[in-house]
Amino acid sequence: MADKTEVPQVNTGKVLAFLKLFTKGLTEGYLQVEAIASAMTKDDKPDIRRRTVALANLDDLTTFIEQYKEWNLYFRPNLLRDSQGSGKGGAALKTDIIAGTCFHLDFDPNDPPEGMTLDAKREHLIAERERIKLALANFKVSPSFVIDSGGGYQAFWKQQAPAPIGEVEAINQRLCVFFKTPDSCHSSQHLMRLPYTVNRPGYKKLAKGREVVATKLPVKNDKRYTLDDFAFLPTAEATGAKAKAKGKVETDVSDLPKRFRDLLATDEGLQKRWSGNDEGLKEGDRSARDMSITSRLVRYGFNNAVIARILRACPNSKACQDERNDDYINAMISKARYGRVLSATEPLSTAHRFVAEVLTDDDGVPLLRRWNDDYYLWQDGAYKLRADCDVEKLVWEYLEPAKVHIPGKTPKAAAALAPAQMSALAPAAQAAVNTMLAATAAAVKATAALATTASFKVNPTKVRNVEAALCSAVLLTSDVQNPAWIDGATGYDPAELLIMANGILHIPTRELLDHDPRLFSSMALPFAYDPNAKKPEEWLKFLHSLFTDEGGVLDEEAIDTLQEWFGYCLTTKAQHDKILMIIGPKRGGKSTIVRILRALIGEMNCVGSTLDAMADHFGMESMIGKRLVIFPDSRLSSKADMRKLTANVLTASGGDRQSIPRKHKPDWLGQLLIKLMLISNELPKMLDDSEALNSRLIFLHLRKSFSEAEQDKNLTEKLLLELPAILTWSLDGLVRLNSRGYFIQPTSALELVEEMENLTSPIGAFIRDRCVIDPNAWAYKETLFTAWKGYCLSENRNYEGTTASFGVSLRAAVPKLITKKVGPKGAQRSAYFGIGMATVATRVSDDQKRFFDGHQPPAGAETAKTSEIADLDAFKAKKRAELM
Repeated sequence: MADKTEVPQVNTGKVLAFLKLFTKGLTEGYLQVEAIASAMTKDDKPDIRRRTVALANLDDLTTFIEQYKEWNLYFRPNLLRDSQGSGKGGAALKTDIIAGTCFHLDFDPNDPPEGMTLDAKREHLIAERERIKLALANFKVSPSFVIDSGGGYQAFWKQQAPAPIGEVEAINQRLCVFFKTPDSCHSSQHLMRLPYTVNRPGYKKLAKGREVVATKLPVKNDKRYTLDDFAFLPTAEATGAKAKAKGKVETDVSDLPKRFRDLLATDEGLQKRWSGNDEGLKEGDRSARDMSITSRLVRYGFNNAVIARILRACPNSKACQDERNDDYINAMISKARYGRVLSATEPLSTAHRFVAEVLTDDDGVPLLRRWNDDYYLWQDGAYKLRADCDVEKLVWEYLEPAKVHIPGKTPKAAAALAPAQMSALAPAAQAAVNTMLAATAAAVKATAALATTASFKVNPTKVRNVEAALCSAVLLTSDVQNPAWIDGATGYDPAELLIMANGILHIPTRELLDHDPRLFSSMALPFAYDPNAKKPEEWLKFLHSLFTDEGGVLDEEAIDTLQEWFGYCLTTKAQHDKILMIIGPKRGGKSTIVRILRALIGEMNCVGSTLDAMADHFGMESMIGKRLVIFPDSRLSSKADMRKLTANVLTASGGDRQSIPRKHKPDWLGQLLIKLMLISNELPKMLDDSEALNSRLIFLHLRKSFSEAEQDKNLTEKLLLELPAILTWSLDGLVRLNSRGYFIQPTSALELVEEMENLTSPIGAFIRDRCVIDPNAWAYKETLFTAWKGYCLSENRNYEGTTASFGVSLRAAVPKLITKKVGPKGAQRSAYFGIGMATVATRVSDDQKRFFDGHQPPAGAETAKTSEIADLDAFKAKKRAELM
């Protein structure tokens, strides 16, 4: 920034020297410069002067520069083919540019936040300028010229040879994307600030902290580049960057929305205006032509941002030809929307208009979506589920004050006489006929003035029609996932993004991005991400109190597992296929862990359920759109459908696509992106002979129970204050988990693992206790079933099933089981291959680990008889007697 004691002055000699250096090597074309007076009040009218000279006569600009040195001075980097532009006042349009001779970037500082003092705004501007300066200095391709405009910086990369305008503008746009400046103008006819002049801000920029300063040329050289030098730059489509309409001029209709292209192909009235036909308008009135196009687009339900794009793309519009600013277009749109005159017979157009006027952001992105037969409204950075009645209320409110167009009754125009007929009439008769024809033509033309409007007369039928059309207007197809990029946007893997109160957090890099309604995600955390958050001291202190045993030994393994689980719950990925089960006594800290995890994930993203509900027909409906399902009481009723329960738990925890029944709605089809967490004082009695469920479970065992005196009544409030720090702690756990690739079961809960295995699969417990799995082992079916019945008797199981049900359960537990018939023909017996009864010697070895509590068995036990044993209790009783 310039010293405030200096009075900035224009240096005409240096300005001319710069222009000669900038155009070095070019031989054809005209250079255009502009002088623009600053608007010092809102009532000041824009005043612009232009001068266009041939390259050989650049010195002729001396008088112009001196005459307007008290104004803001600009130049067009690309040359004109003629001595005057075809736009208003001789301004250059894109069609006036010979070719692209340089790539350019207009890098403006971000506006200061609302509420700043003037001094704070100036400090903000200084910081922004340093940021821009550093970004340009570190760019892979060094600019040929950089102009310090006093506000931001303007960079230029001279070309080795002129290139087609479209290719040059494409590079300009990709530069905008790379530097995250989508508002920077990239058109080939764009004006740039002249160096060695004075930047004189208007009243709006002065309010943002700008000052009167001299413009400079900190970088100047003769480096030249080709299109290939910029091949590494990303495109807007590849990054999901928002390309706002401001300053953007489009001439290729293929870049405009398909709905508009279809309309342009079928609507004759729109075709006329697009091609410059002023029939019915004042001839040459381009503003009226723009108004006609705008009114049609409003009626068809296009949003403001899209209408602005279309107007700037129309080659015969004033908005395009004169590069009119946002104020001109916004005023046009506001006038077209005034009175809300709707179509009574086109509900789809009305639905589009409703979204455009009520539920669209400033960039033209719809904020309402219909997905899986539900409405989702974008609020606070994420899409939140909304009931149909909520949207119906908005439609009623929108239609209530609306009007409909009532056309006037058009009189029939008189038919003109043929020339031969006219010539046969007397002169007086010819005059009378001409008078009559003129009168009827005037009556037809006046019909538009007779048109009027009437109340829309909203009623339930009209609302239902608009709502039905609305479902189509905002529909996301069933193949869209949640989360996902929509509307053609792309970016980081949506599963790696976490919506926070202050932006979108990319989990792997911890980069914070701007909120974007083109990221369809229903999960948002209710607090801001703090990259400088300290350790969650109170939280860690609490965990240490839970996982330190009576001997003072800390179970760090259990804390690490909980940390990884917290991180895992923040993602929508289910690659680990795990369910956390916390078992512990009452007042043992389980509920506090759950409360903090719910607060971390967000209450709206969590739901409490029961295992009984998982087996119920509609029990999983409440889990749709959630991220965490907590079972605060894992006990089961005797009426629960165990098979269905197990199947639903396995499907949900594995992230499989499934169909979920819903009351009074079609079944929901999709992938539940949920994590399951079971909390209980005791292990739940679930059944799964295949033991697939056990492989999904990770156990934490809490052993302490805190008395009333030991409990901190304000603990939850203290811990909630540490949520930003707990988030960082959780993300660190996720990094460790993903690096390792799997969860580790804490050794402190291994006994729960074994107990759960025995509870969920009695057949599995039987196999571990009395059988051996070996490809060479075999046993008769009746032998195994007899052993099974003896096992059930010893375990007090009331029902051992049938031979057939036993076979089904056995095969679920031992998938490689083979059934064969053995023995001589006529006396064959069915046998299982791949499993056999354990021998006495093996059984003694296994049993002493489980039963004898470390006592050594008597000598000779290892060489006991190896016959099959059907009743283990008799064997155990015998061994007890020998030890006594």
